Amino acid sequence: MKFPVALQLYSIRTDMEKDVLSTLKAVKEMGYDGVELAGLYGVEPAQMKAYLNEVGLTPISAHVPISALLADTDKIIEDYKTVGVQYIVVPYLEEERRPGNAGFAKCVEDVKKLAKKCAENGLPLQYHNHDFEFKKVDGEYGLDIFLASAPELGLELDTCWAAVAGVNVGKYLRSYKGRTPVLHLKDYYKSEGKAGKLYNLIGIDDNASPEEESSFEFRPLGKGLQDIDSLLCAARHSGVEWIVIEQDEPSMGLSRLECARQSIEYFKTLNPQTTLRMGVVGAGNIYTNGHAGGYAKINNARVVAIADINEERSRVAAEKLGVPYFTSVEEMCAEAEIDAVDICTWNNGHAPVCIAAANAGKHVLCEKPMARSADEARAMEKAVKDAGVRFMLAVPGRFGNANCYIRELYEKGELGDVYYGKTAYVRRRGTPTGWFTDLEHAGGGPVYDIGIHGIDAAWYLMGTPKPTRVSAIVNTKIGDYQTKGVTKWKGTPCPDNQFNVEDSGMGVIHFENGAMLSFEATWAINAPDGSSTLVCGSKAGATVSPLTIYGEREGYLSTDSIKVLDNDRFASEIEHFADKVLNGGEVRYPIEQAIQMQEMLDAIYLSGKEGREVII
Repeated sequence: MKFPVALQLYSIRTDMEKDVLSTLKAVKEMGYDGVELAGLYGVEPAQMKAYLNEVGLTPISAHVPISALLADTDKIIEDYKTVGVQYIVVPYLEEERRPGNAGFAKCVEDVKKLAKKCAENGLPLQYHNHDFEFKKVDGEYGLDIFLASAPELGLELDTCWAAVAGVNVGKYLRSYKGRTPVLHLKDYYKSEGKAGKLYNLIGIDDNASPEEESSFEFRPLGKGLQDIDSLLCAARHSGVEWIVIEQDEPSMGLSRLECARQSIEYFKTLNPQTTLRMGVVGAGNIYTNGHAGGYAKINNARVVAIADINEERSRVAAEKLGVPYFTSVEEMCAEAEIDAVDICTWNNGHAPVCIAAANAGKHVLCEKPMARSADEARAMEKAVKDAGVRFMLAVPGRFGNANCYIRELYEKGELGDVYYGKTAYVRRRGTPTGWFTDLEHAGGGPVYDIGIHGIDAAWYLMGTPKPTRVSAIVNTKIGDYQTKGVTKWKGTPCPDNQFNVEDSGMGVIHFENGAMLSFEATWAINAPDGSSTLVCGSKAGATVSPLTIYGEREGYLSTDSIKVLDNDRFASEIEHFADKVLNGGEVRYPIEQAIQMQEMLDAIYLSGKEGREVII
């Protein structure tokens, strides 16, 4: 998302006082889209409108002292309608009106009446905070009391003052989703201890002691303590429409205009968004040995938070990246500034984590299989579509260079009518331990674990036709073997760990277009190890590994071995997901196909259990 950005003209008030038109031209030249007014600098409203139109700046809002608003509300509304602003903003409260003081209750009533009148006249009122609104009155922030008093009142959150008050700025902003159309970005630096003479910096005596004088200063964006990237993430998830940059006083030896220029230049590096902020849920094997390496190789997505039900595992993984850690997706979504959730949990966690993430407005990248049943998958789909977020199933085979090459041949029609596929992922003895063998946590055995890779690879290369019926066998003939001379891959144990899943599954899947796919998936079987995927079309066939095309050339049979570079498929799938979320377009594994895959998996198990063909 790209935010339009305005400059609060209070930041350059001395320049505005000297030459309004030239200063506005300078603001436009810097790259600002609009301005927020802080008075009219001796210019009539119609003339200010003419200046802004001439320069090409949008007057998004206007700061008007509450005393002026109360003194002549009608004239203020009329003047700023003439200028063309969209919002009027209460920018500051004198001492007696502040929370905890005698005039606070009346101030709340005054703001309530002003909000109603401004709304009736088509200029919604916003409230711009400082730090003192975060003083509690009867257990509530004064700012919350203002906002609760009038549904018409909006919040123009000032990120600097909220941070100085000790508030989690992003969390507070998200708590008023839809009520903060304009957000004030303001950076600052302060030394340890008390912030110092904050209000002296804006011309107000705050009775701070002399030794505190130099402990605080406003700074251009990116030069202070604010994490602007995370604030923009919170803004995206809160319905913010405009960003306003403000710097009350210049610093670092720069002029006011130079500060404004540095701020917009830094802001441009983050706007539009070029990096997806990811929160990983599940810090076990698939993350540490797959996704983590993928993130390290790409530029458009990065992990900014990690959650795991095992707090120690979460902490260790997070410390490697220097990011916060959590023990639940709900906590992470509430506290961390993330755009999307990468689900790397046990299979039984996929549905609840996806639903919680979607409900929190986060996009979802979900490891395979989608869920433990089609019913769980459909509940995930409902949550995703209700929330209007993006979903992609993470099956890395769709991003391998060999698979991509064959899929491109299919899309070009060079394979012809693809009517048959065959795939096998066979381990003679290769059953993992831990949660993989526990039905409650895994949902299934090798069909879920490794079979899905082959089944999906063939299905994808066949053009993902609609599945219609399945005939399969699912066996536990070898089970928890004690074979000597072999090792077992050790998965993390789960509570009450059982061995109650299959060790092999084989069958046939039929499709609406008449095509058929046969599959094998085993952890333990008395047969040679190996994996392969073949698709056959009326013009040519292809195998994935080795990448070979079987066809005809000039009337003769041809067998072409194709060399493609190996690639990190985890990196490619994450990069693709991030690109589609950031820039639009259909993901390679959309939720509709993920549900069809889940329906095929359900049918395989039902067919094996009941010994019959299952209609999907």
